[in-house]
This record gives sequence, C-alpha cells and structure tokens, in this order.
Amino acid sequence: MSTRVQIDPLTGLRGIAAFCVVVTHYAVWCAPYQWNTAPPQFFWFTALSDAGMTLFFTLSGFVITYNYFNFDWRAAPISSFLRFAFLRFSRLYPVLLLFLALCIFNARYSSSDPGGPYRLWTLLHVFSVDTWVPLKYAGNLPIHGGFSVSWSISTEFAMYFMFAGVMIVTARLWRLVAAALLAFAAVVLVWSAFGSLSAFGDAISPIQPLKGSDWAEWFFYCSPYFRIIDFALGAGAGWVVTYRSQALERYKPWLGMLAAGSAVAVILLHIEAMILRDIPILSVGHSPVTQLLQALFFSGIMLNGAGKSRLNTWLSSTPLMNLGMISYSLYLFHPYVPHLGLYITDKPFSWGLFPFFILNFLFAWTLTIAFAWGLYHLVEVKAQSALRRLLPKRRPIPVGVQARPAFATALVPVMPRAL
Repeated sequence: MSTRVQIDPLTGLRGIAAFCVVVTHYAVWCAPYQWNTAPPQFFWFTALSDAGMTLFFTLSGFVITYNYFNFDWRAAPISSFLRFAFLRFSRLYPVLLLFLALCIFNARYSSSDPGGPYRLWTLLHVFSVDTWVPLKYAGNLPIHGGFSVSWSISTEFAMYFMFAGVMIVTARLWRLVAAALLAFAAVVLVWSAFGSLSAFGDAISPIQPLKGSDWAEWFFYCSPYFRIIDFALGAGAGWVVTYRSQALERYKPWLGMLAAGSAVAVILLHIEAMILRDIPILSVGHSPVTQLLQALFFSGIMLNGAGKSRLNTWLSSTPLMNLGMISYSLYLFHPYVPHLGLYITDKPFSWGLFPFFILNFLFAWTLTIAFAWGLYHLVEVKAQSALRRLLPKRRPIPVGVQARPAFATALVPVMPRAL
C-alpha cells in the first residue's frame, strides 16, 4: 500500500466529473414534461456529460501512472501485473457487482423475455469487456443499453491492460505516449473529417450489427481505442508531476497560469460547441475533436495539481472533496433515483411545470448523494480494505537496488485521494 500524501485537487476534479454526468442525465430524467420540448438554450448549460466522461478518463490516466508506474514491471512482470489487476479489481468491482445485480433484477422484472442474447450481454458486462468490440443489444450500444453507465468501466479496464502491456514492454512511457498521440491523433482527425466507420461493415458484430452513425458513436465515445488518447494525456501529466518535479518547480508561476488558462479554455470550448452545434465536427455530442481538446486542457490543469493556486484551493474545497470521494458510487447508481419524482411526461414544456423540475432535480440529487455516501462507507471502503488485506505485503527494496527506470528521479510523495 502506498504511503504518499494525497493530491486534493484531483479528488475535486473527480467530483466535477461526476457532477457533469449527473446534471446532464437529470436534466432529462427529472423533467415533468416531454424533455425534448424544452428550449434548446436550457441544454446549453446542462449538456456536460461529454466533458465529464473525458475528464474521468484523463484523470484515470494520471492516477494509474502516478501510483503504479514504479512497480517492478521489467524484472517481475507477472507478479506486477497480477498485483496491479487485483488492486484495480478491489477498487472497482465490489460496487460494480452490486450495480450489475440491480440492473439484472430490473431487467428480469421489467422485460417479458430477456432471452439468450441478454445472458451473453450480461456476461460481457460482468467481465467488463462490453465496449471492447462493436456490439448492440435490443437496438442499443452499451452506453444506451440496460446496464447504462457501466460501459465506462469496460473501457477503463481495457486501458488498464494497455497500460500494463506498455509497462512490461518498455518503461519509457513518455516516448510511447508521445509517438502514439502524434500518430493516432493525426489518423483520427483525418478519419473523422473524411472517412466513415460504417465502411467496416456489419458482419463483425455477433449480437446485432452496427450501422451508420453507430460506428462513430462506438469508436469515438465508447471504445478504449479512441479513449486511450484521453488516458495517455493524463498519464503523461502524471509522469511529469511524479518524475520531473524539480523541473516543474522552476516553472511554478507558469503552471498556475497554464491551469487557469486550461480551465477557461474548457469553458470556452463548451460555449463554442454549443453555439456551433449544427457543424458536426465542432458539435458537442461525441465530437472527436472536442474530446481531444478537452483531454488536453484537463491534463494542463492536472500538471499543476500539487501546486498552490486559487483554482486548486477551490478544487480542494470541502463540497468538491466530498463529492469526489463518493463519485464512483454516485456515478454508477444515479440512474435509479430520478424515477421517484413527480412526472407529467405527456405534456409539452411550460414554465409553469419548471418549478416541478427544480423540485424533482433537488430531490433526486439529495437522495443520490445520500445513497452514494452510504455505499462508499458501507461497501466501497470496507470491501476494498477486506480484499487488499489478502494481498501479501510487498517486499522492501534492498538498498542500492533501482526499482524504477534510471531516468525516473525526484519522486514526489503525493497521491490522489480517490484511486
């Protein structure tokens, strides 16, 4: 177990990411009217889930690199991988299995015939591999299917395997990250501007075929093969903060300006995408260009995560820290709460119904926070502690033995709170 001090602003960022996702969903799910009849401007301020998911994946790259880069990947690859996999399993799976059980229970009693394909769909989610290949069930991609938000855990696990593979093959993560980002970003930008993912055909989908825009939504939004760029940008920032702290110290004032500028750029990017929403390549809603820029700006904020600035003071505030601490349970279980509110969904939007939306939203948000808080303390913390006690303690590194690559120096003793 690590004894590093926590980086509080990163926990605050997790809280913001969870807030963005929940606000976007609750703007639709808490509506006591036909949500698509609301004024378009209403969604300009609530369509934040794309940014929230990009922040989650970028932050994941930072955290994973920050905490697991110095495992003895080259000399003991198998034991390092098994330990890494078990640590991530103990962090994510206790609550995930509870969530999947609730989804299965809900599907069993809300559908007259789940059928054989549903069993396969369930199995894919249990093993968290549902986004690894282009699949649909009941006409839905994993992001829209009966298991809802659990799709992102599948993408996370795929990127964990990619990280471990990179670490076993080469410890020079920064070289591979730089080359991969340049090559892959160039291919994706050309592809998104001039290509069509539907050219791959429908035959490779074993449950239901993907057609037209399904391919772009799966590849650019759900799949780990594009999201690995978000992860890699966060990983690069994590490596720099961990192993180049002395160099960062020289540029401390500039890092604060970079973080503040990146935060402003994220906001401006969202505003621009909203205004230019009719232009596909700039529109919010699974735009690959928007996602890449968001991840780049988020990594700029993370570079100054251990510094002192007004932005970091705000990110370390008690409300954001508490929200970040329970963000995983909040993210997984928030879809099940809004249905307890007051609904008149057969009516079009009117300002007379808007107060009921506010009441629904506040009720759902309060109940979700309370439920996530309980899950965090009663399931997440206890299950993770119990599982990690099963791990043998890591043997102390003998004096004079270099456990990290030769270039990895000046290790900063800091660690995010929410791993």
